[in-house]
Amino acid sequence: MPYFNSALNTLIADLGGVNSATWRKTAVYVSSEFGRTLRQNAPVDTGPGTEHGYGNISALFSGGLSGSQGAFLGGEPS
Repeated sequence: MPYFNSALNTLIADLGGVNSATWRKTAVYVSSEFGRTLRQNAPVDTGPGTEHGYGNISALFSGGLSGSQGAFLGGEPS
């Protein structure tokens, strides 16, 4: 996840930051072709990662979404 976090933060900065009008009009949708756990493993030779999970995940990031920051719709997975 560190690579994804860095890329998303760079995109937001390039769009003018979290309070910019451009970020409020931008949506980033991320989907995995297979499930992954949310908890990160200890770093391995290729870098930190996650285990295979039981279902896939989807995430939507945008400055224009309303609601609680970091909320899980339908409940947080275990």
